[in-house]
Amino acid sequence: MAALAFLLRHGRRAHAHGLPLARALSTTAASTDSGATSLSVARRRLRREFDPDRVVSILETMDAASLSNRASATRNALTIAARRLSHAGRYADAEALISSYLPACTNETHLAAVLCCYASANLPEKALDAFRSTVPSLPTPISPHPLNALLSTFLKCRSHQRVISLFGELCKEFSITPNVTSYGVLIKAYCMTGNDAKAK
Repeated sequence: MAALAFLLRHGRRAHAHGLPLARALSTTAASTDSGATSLSVARRRLRREFDPDRVVSILETMDAASLSNRASATRNALTIAARRLSHAGRYADAEALISSYLPACTNETHLAAVLCCYASANLPEKALDAFRSTVPSLPTPISPHPLNALLSTFLKCRSHQRVISLFGELCKEFSITPNVTSYGVLIKAYCMTGNDAKAK
């Protein structure tokens, strides 16, 4: 995470030398977790910090083991960092940061948590890419949990028509049986598009 934070903080310099951030991230080894900060302390610092580079620095100090064991902690911390980066207009950095957590998504709960973070950076289509690339590696059958997270991300980003089109498409593509939550998101999307008849 230290290497990731360094690259995010110096992303402009990397681009100036012809090294795209995404490529740099893929070729940089992870650092050790010595000196990790407890989740409670790091969360307090994250909420009070608005400088995106400092937020990423705080994120890198968080206890990696605790993050990997608690999907909610990952979601909360990553959401704040991605939001700060996107508000600074650094959407590519926000995407790179969120995507760096995908390899650790070995179960549906963690994948759903990471997918939700794309909404904070207003990157729903990147969430869809992450969903399609990660779901095939998860144990089957796939529950509606990650699907609901993805659809909610599109809903939060006001991509209501995409929710409607993706609902049936992804259920069929990945053999997912939607649940009450899934239909709830779909109904909201229909309502937001003014299609009350379909919502009923």
